[in-house]
Amino acid sequence: MDRLFPAPAVDERVPVVAQLVVDLVRQHGYAEVRRVPGDQLSALRKAIKLLIKQQIGQPCRTFVHDDLLMVVCESLGDREAEQRAAVEAVEAVLLGREQLPAVRPVRDWVVSWTAWKQG
Repeated sequence: MDRLFPAPAVDERVPVVAQLVVDLVRQHGYAEVRRVPGDQLSALRKAIKLLIKQQIGQPCRTFVHDDLLMVVCESLGDREAEQRAAVEAVEAVLLGREQLPAVRPVRDWVVSWTAWKQG
């Protein structure tokens, strides 16, 4: 049914946000984009996959939940390092070496769509 309607205009933020996501995926192996409007999700996913294929040459997967777009490139992530860091954090809290953090740590792999409004 969606094919019967004209495609929405692609927002001018799509290329900027797509490149930010590719840079984050290159660094972390994954990235999140929050508050993506529903009519822009398809264009953003397509742009990200194309850039990752062109610039990185590795396969990636995208997942959508409401206004959240997640991009994962498993071949770039260091799963063992992430697991070690998680185990160390849990051990530190359970063994009393550290208190639970009062503030959520900065997650530099998260991009907000609304932060990149141009003009």
